[in-house]
Amino acid sequence: MSHCYAGCPEGTPNQYYIRGTDEYTKYLITKMATQVPLAGRNLTMDRLYTSIPIAEWLWNEQKMTMIGTFQSNRRGFPVELKKPGPNKSSTIFYQVDGPLVLVQYSTVNKSTGAVSIVVLTTRTPIDGVT
Repeated sequence: MSHCYAGCPEGTPNQYYIRGTDEYTKYLITKMATQVPLAGRNLTMDRLYTSIPIAEWLWNEQKMTMIGTFQSNRRGFPVELKKPGPNKSSTIFYQVDGPLVLVQYSTVNKSTGAVSIVVLTTRTPIDGVT
């Protein structure tokens, strides 16, 4: 028997129980789209919901752009971005044949030292702006 929190179904998950953050995010956005047209809008996301599959799904199927902080322990996070760069520097990585853009900002904070903040977006980068 597997461990299950309160409210977790014992058998096969049903329509009221959605397993996984990506599936739950898709469910919420799809449900919201039944009330308000979302195509052409931008969605700002928390680090819990930001992922490459969600960004691609929003761009390709929902015709939406998104922006959100991207945690280093998420699937698809580039290893090269885990190490912070020089203090107060930023680096932009973009997908040549797709909508994904990663922006890394490196800084030093008093409690943990050097940190790297990474943002994932599907907004079109503006040439010459960093």
